[in-house]
Amino acid sequence: VRAGDGRVARVELDAGDILFGGADGCDVRLPGHLPPVVGQFTLATDGLRVRRLAPAVPVAVNGRDLTDSSPVLVKHGDRVTVGPAEVLVHI
Repeated sequence: VRAGDGRVARVELDAGDILFGGADGCDVRLPGHLPPVVGQFTLATDGLRVRRLAPAVPVAVNGRDLTDSSPVLVKHGDRVTVGPAEVLVHI
């Protein structure tokens, strides 16, 4: 995870979910004026999925905006952008 020109932070997901957003309680806290929870990564039997939970904040996978809260499969090398932050997926 990298926000703007900041340093890279590594987040590992062994099972379950990772929430990302502006709240202290999120697994990945993003800078800026963001809603408390913007989205979620989920590790499922068929792979890693991401979904947008805050309709007002754009979330994109490889430049394609997620248009609703349906989970989208992401794979190794995909880039998920949320406001000023970018997540590079390593599986």
